[in-house]
Amino acid sequence: NYPTDGTWVQGSDQIGTPGLSRRIEGVNFKLTGDIPAGAKIVYNLHIQDYGWLCDVNNPSTWQEGPDFAGTTGESKRIEAIQIKLLDASNRQLAGYSVQYSGHVQDVGDVAMVADGSKLGTVGASQRLECLSVGIVKVADFVPYYRALGAAEKIIQTKDDYTPASVAALEKAIHDHPVPDTSTQATVDAATKAINEALTKLVKATTDVTAPEISELDVTFTEEVGADEKTISYTVTDADSYLDFDTIKNINNYTFAGIALPAGSTVTTDAATVEQKETKVTIHIPVSAVSKTVDGVFAISGIEDVDGNVNTAITQTGNIDFTGYPAFMV
Repeated sequence: NYPTDGTWVQGSDQIGTPGLSRRIEGVNFKLTGDIPAGAKIVYNLHIQDYGWLCDVNNPSTWQEGPDFAGTTGESKRIEAIQIKLLDASNRQLAGYSVQYSGHVQDVGDVAMVADGSKLGTVGASQRLECLSVGIVKVADFVPYYRALGAAEKIIQTKDDYTPASVAALEKAIHDHPVPDTSTQATVDAATKAINEALTKLVKATTDVTAPEISELDVTFTEEVGADEKTISYTVTDADSYLDFDTIKNINNYTFAGIALPAGSTVTTDAATVEQKETKVTIHIPVSAVSKTVDGVFAISGIEDVDGNVNTAITQTGNIDFTGYPAFMV
């Protein structure tokens, strides 16, 4: 048995005897260090005269570490090996890869394989003379590939979305390359960037209809005991959704060409997402109103989400604001 002192070969250090024409007859493997809960290492051997000891396609049947696999006292060579990391449910252990290489009779050093792949020869009667096994932590690419797949579908049908939003998605992919050797941080950053670009995609539309304003009432309405007066109107867009930022922008409202008094606000009776109609109320503090005179109240700059802007609408009403010299008598 090797090592002869009963210790274990650590990490990716090599076991066996390259160049001495000596066979490996059996092996034990075990996991040490910070082991994920339920993790286990399993292995399957192809033995001279026996063939594969377990089902090559079913790792749950393979020998589990640290138990011995192989033969003793029979002078039977190991000809090939499979090694895999499993979780408690006998699935591939996420986040880790077992990688192994070796030296084969008459072949020499063979390239590294990983995660259950076959190392060695079958049917050639060639012994496995040495073996090196290592475990590396790998990134979880599943969320990244899920996001990338969704992005690629969008890019293939880019006419369904605005050019600017598709370009932003393409830039997110281009600016975050993810090679196979990427760290988890790199993969996570790329996934986040793509997902954010996906959420910001804007559907293309042929909508050219601007929002329409109706039921504009420029006469002040004041409830008993209220500390404000109001002006109300209804805005509708038949083809797409309203842009509530423009509706609530107090600078889009004037009286006689003058901005509304400080403290004036705008509210709507509909949620501010994906709405085609809402009643709008403009609130003006009572302290800003001294008397009423005729003047033109104007609404402009109201948009839908496709950027169509309402034609400025005006209506004469009876309003006066404290401190407005143009209205003082």
